[in-house]
Amino acid sequence: MQKIDNIEITTNLVTMSNALIRAGHGLSLAEKRIVMIALSKLDSTKPFVENLIIKTKITATEYANEFEVSMDTAYDQLSTASGVLKKRELVFYDPSHKRGEKKIDSTRSVMAWVGQVDYDVGDGFVVLHWWPATMKHLMGLKWHYTSYQLKQASALKSVSSWRLLELLTRFEDNGWAQYDIEDFAMSMDATEKQKENFAAIRRKIIEPGVDELKKHGWTIHWEPIKDGRKVKFVRFEFKQPIGTPSQDLKDVDNKPKKTKKTAAKDLNKPIAYSAPIEDTQAKKDECLAYLQSAIAKRDGGQ
Repeated sequence: MQKIDNIEITTNLVTMSNALIRAGHGLSLAEKRIVMIALSKLDSTKPFVENLIIKTKITATEYANEFEVSMDTAYDQLSTASGVLKKRELVFYDPSHKRGEKKIDSTRSVMAWVGQVDYDVGDGFVVLHWWPATMKHLMGLKWHYTSYQLKQASALKSVSSWRLLELLTRFEDNGWAQYDIEDFAMSMDATEKQKENFAAIRRKIIEPGVDELKKHGWTIHWEPIKDGRKVKFVRFEFKQPIGTPSQDLKDVDNKPKKTKKTAAKDLNKPIAYSAPIEDTQAKKDECLAYLQSAIAKRDGGQ
């Protein structure tokens, strides 16, 4: 395989495909910080080249400055995380509107973040050798992706808050997001025990994540949506903090620019939902979630 040295840019944007945004990331907070600061150095507009190994360097000084930790802490976290990052796995899955009646685990696809990690103890830096197959979710992105400024997340103290920020930012234009509960649990790396008990997901994942984002200026209202006694979806209505980077730095809807001609074609693509609709809030919410998924599917979103 061909290797290439660091490809770095200065916008400080983290950009990932929507499929990667909703995948299970399997990272601790320190590992998440290293991976995301490395992602912020990649130019997502550069063409994706199959089997090309790209390397990204992160120094202890960069880490300390970005996440406002001491140099000792930066050295320690880089050292510890670099020892396990190669073992960390991404878990992709088919979303509920695509898998239908299939079990979510039957649609899982596992991939590595990196193929190699180098750590220089003396000079205090880490070099990530990105896993080639992962790069198609990080480079050559024209649409169906989500971007945010690393500074929006660098002060967060938990992975749950960070992952929630990413899942909500994907639908920043809407101001609301609704996820199938199985999809949400997979995206948030819920444990098997938590997946069996929504109260645990609420207590360990949702509430801490929402509370921390609120401390950083987010306005969030969330609610579980039930089908009978079982939670079927989780819905968030939100506003990002005042001063969040403008939409021209984000492409949350991730659609090519429409002309009058393409817009007219879209009007001829109705979204059909033929299931009977009962006059209950749960059914209305279920229909709404279905329509959101159908729109994403129609427009090619992942």
